[in-house]
Amino acid sequence: MNQLTTSVLFAAIIIATTVHAEKVFLTSGEVAGISAGTLGLFAGGRLFTNVDSARHSLYEEPLPFEVSLQRFVGGRYYSGKSNFLDSDFGSAVTPVAGGIALVAVDLGWPGEQMEEISMQDLFLYTSGMLANKGINDIFKGLIARPRPYYKIEQEQNKSYTKAYSSFDRASFYSGHTSSAFFSVSFLNHRIRSTLRRELSADTYKNWRWLSPTILYGWASMVGWSRLHAYKHYLSDVVIGALAGSLMAELMWFFGEAEKNQTTGENSPRMLKISFYF
Repeated sequence: MNQLTTSVLFAAIIIATTVHAEKVFLTSGEVAGISAGTLGLFAGGRLFTNVDSARHSLYEEPLPFEVSLQRFVGGRYYSGKSNFLDSDFGSAVTPVAGGIALVAVDLGWPGEQMEEISMQDLFLYTSGMLANKGINDIFKGLIARPRPYYKIEQEQNKSYTKAYSSFDRASFYSGHTSSAFFSVSFLNHRIRSTLRRELSADTYKNWRWLSPTILYGWASMVGWSRLHAYKHYLSDVVIGALAGSLMAELMWFFGEAEKNQTTGENSPRMLKISFYF
C-alpha cells in the first residue's frame, strides 16, 4: 500500500464521516470545516510534491554534528541502502495499524455512545493524518533540502542517481517520523482516557507507563530507521516528531473541547503535550 493509496483511503473516510456527521459529537458545520481544511492542506501538499529539480534549496547544509551522527547511526553507507521501514509500506504501517488499534480501543469496552466516540475518533485521526501529510509535503517542496545519502555520499550515488530529482530534495522534514508520532500520540490519548475511565485510580497508576513506553518507543524506532537509511538528518526527524505530535494534540483538542461543551466540563488546554506518563 503506497502513500497515495493510503491517503485516498483516509480521504474516503473523511468524506464518509462528513456525510454521516450526525453520528459524531462534532456539529455538521465543524465536521465540514475540519474536512475542508484537511483536504485543502492535503491538496496543497500534492502540488508541492514534484517540485522542479532545478529549484534552489532554501536549507541545504547539515548541522555541524549531523554528518558524524549520521555515520554513527547509519553505519557504512552503500548505494541503495535501506531497511524494513524505508518504503511506502513502511510509511503506511504505523498510521494504518494505529487506526485499527484506535477503533479496537474505542469498541473494546461497552458503554454509552461508543459508536459515536469511535466515529469521531476515526474522523479526527484521519483528518489529522491527511493534514499532517499535506503540511509535510508543502515543507518538502518549499525547503527542497537534499537527503543525506545524496549530500554526504554524492560520489557513490552518481552510479544510480541520474538526476537530482524531487525525491532527492525531500529531506526536511521526515514524513515517516511525523506520521508515526501523530499516530501514537493520538492513540495514546485514547488509551489513557479509556484506562482512566475503566480502571481504578490505583490500577491506572500502576499501568499508565505501558502505553506511552510501547507507542513512543515504536515511533522513535521509525525515526531511527530514517537516519539508518540515510534518508533524513537528525533535525529532520526531530522536527517531524514535533510536527506530528502537535497535529495530534490539535485533533484531540477538537474532540475533547466538543465533548466538554456537552457535559459542562472545562475545556482542555490545547497544547497540553502528553509525553508524560
